[in-house]
Amino acid sequence: MTEWTISLRKNFQSELLALPPKENAQIQKKLSQLVEDPLPDAKVKKQLKNWKGGNVYRIRSGDYRIFYSIKEPFISLLALRRRSEDTYDEEIEALNFGGPEAAEGWPVKDASVSKAAYWEKFARQQQESDKRPLPEPLTSEFLDQLFIPKELHKRLLAVGSEEELLDCPGVEDELLLTIHEALFEKPLSEVLRQPEFIADSVDDLFRYKSGDLPGFLLKLSPGQEALVRFNLESTRPTLVKGGPGSGKSTVALYRAAETARMLAREGVREPRILFTTYTNALTNVSNSLLRTLFPERPEAVVVKTADSLVREIIEESGLRFAPANEVQMREALRRALEQASLGENALERKRNKDAISRFSESYLLDEICAVVLAHDLPDIESYLDAPRIGRMEALSETERKLVWKISRLFLSELFLQKVETWSELRSKAAKLVTSQATNLSFDGVIVDEVQDLEPSVVSLLAKLSDRQGTVFLTADSRQSIYRSGFDWAEVVSSLGLEVEISELPGNYRSTEQIDKAAKSYFREGKPVQRHEELYAHEGPLPLVLAADDEESEVRLIARYIEGAAKELRLPMSSCVILVPTKKQGRRIASGLSGLGAPAEFSLGRELDITSDAVKVVPFQSAKGLEFPVVVIAGLWPSDYPFVPKGASSGEIEELRQLQRRMMYVAMTRAMRALMLVKPKGQSTKMLEPLDPELWDLRA
Repeated sequence: MTEWTISLRKNFQSELLALPPKENAQIQKKLSQLVEDPLPDAKVKKQLKNWKGGNVYRIRSGDYRIFYSIKEPFISLLALRRRSEDTYDEEIEALNFGGPEAAEGWPVKDASVSKAAYWEKFARQQQESDKRPLPEPLTSEFLDQLFIPKELHKRLLAVGSEEELLDCPGVEDELLLTIHEALFEKPLSEVLRQPEFIADSVDDLFRYKSGDLPGFLLKLSPGQEALVRFNLESTRPTLVKGGPGSGKSTVALYRAAETARMLAREGVREPRILFTTYTNALTNVSNSLLRTLFPERPEAVVVKTADSLVREIIEESGLRFAPANEVQMREALRRALEQASLGENALERKRNKDAISRFSESYLLDEICAVVLAHDLPDIESYLDAPRIGRMEALSETERKLVWKISRLFLSELFLQKVETWSELRSKAAKLVTSQATNLSFDGVIVDEVQDLEPSVVSLLAKLSDRQGTVFLTADSRQSIYRSGFDWAEVVSSLGLEVEISELPGNYRSTEQIDKAAKSYFREGKPVQRHEELYAHEGPLPLVLAADDEESEVRLIARYIEGAAKELRLPMSSCVILVPTKKQGRRIASGLSGLGAPAEFSLGRELDITSDAVKVVPFQSAKGLEFPVVVIAGLWPSDYPFVPKGASSGEIEELRQLQRRMMYVAMTRAMRALMLVKPKGQSTKMLEPLDPELWDLRA
């Protein structure tokens, strides 16, 4: 016999809050009966007609109807509607919900209607719907049920239409949307595309309604759920490959909690699981989600960045931890160049000087740090044989020997300053772990976004686990924006063991339109050779607009995010502006605030996803995050793309590839709506090609 689990959509949560208290017991009883047996009985529980797939049902509860779908072992609660003359017959009920529609996928009302036409009609209907009067006047009792603060009641009671409600001043957008969802019935087709959450019991639903439960856990797809337990009891590490939006980070969070539970079942009294990733922003978000995901023992999962662990290991061992800053490294490089012996005679010195001078200071520094030091190459022979993955500028044997000589002098200069590069520190920490010179260890290690970590760090993290089978890594080579090159074989080799590898298909974050446009951009218009991708969401084409100047750019952004938030019925705080530089970020945040759209610029370590303001974030700090509405802006020639003085053609091409990856990552942060603002009349290879079939080009 199936043991049914309740899942629910956001729409049902809002309608449950709006349920009059006197109806609680009746609805709770019906939901309990539903959990015992959700299958239709042709009496109280009936299947709705006119729905392709036939898995939408309703159960009567006095004057209310509970609408749900079934996908074993889940009962997905969709809507809680009061019975009216228009919803008495189940066929009419289906039509009122927007049917006939497919339970999953694109609406099938009229196969002749194109997706573009559908969204044009949808947008027009949304604009018209803003003029709708409220279906019933707001009352203080109704607002109390939704936990709306008393001090806001007076201004809300004066609201008479949907437009006035959504624009009500002084009330947080999230509260306005809660009221809106409780008042207006969403089409079931829209409800079915909402994220799904899991409730442990019917009692929890009413604990949530009374304010005793903060929320529910996000439900994984079957493919994601399978990977949470994939290879869990093996003796070998697990590596999961997946693209943007495939849910790698969500799976990794669930895996951390599941690993802790497995160890507890095996008798480990106080399991400690390390969850680590590259950026502070990802760490902050992960910490917040894990508190919800694993409330019974939140201390069991330790969330840290890889570099914070490097520091902890070195300091615990009593060694010096003094990372060199950018100024110190550049000064050390200049001194190394001055001291380097470039040959025994004038001709050789001239030839070698010309060879080295074709590289910018930035390129030389990156070559030393990202190739020589990041791979901990022990001698010149190792460097001569190194594949230099991701480096576009080929180096001759003579040039490599010069770079090696300069790298030794560079390290000597840093040593005199009593500082080290981060690559040296990471390698030092890895050696301490290998030699067991540190007491730091964990029962399991989860590493998210491996592609941004140096091989020595991947090896270090894996060795921190007492059981290699509890090592779990996720990665996507296309999203590497912190390293010049990424190689799957190198990651596997760094672990020193056989690895179980699995793929995570699908995109559960972005719409099909956003994902395809981003992939086309990443591949510079080349066809994507992939299996048919699975998508959970549909939407309009990403938009490209042109701005005359920086001031008009801010106005375009303000209008777009206001319209997108209203159309998607989301608060303005769900919008993010992604920019290439801090200067552009601060300018845009200030400009938006001046236009009445409160915005704040944040770096990764400062980012507060719960803030009520529009977020303005640099590309690099947005890695691993997601937002319903994304605008990419600040792409002015003075700031973007950055090309160092004296850069060679190979170096410029390498920078271009890195910046395209960063732009691709920025695009794939968008869940439902994406706009790119480009300077008017200025062409740049960084914004080409944009396929007119995949982008709404109005520039």
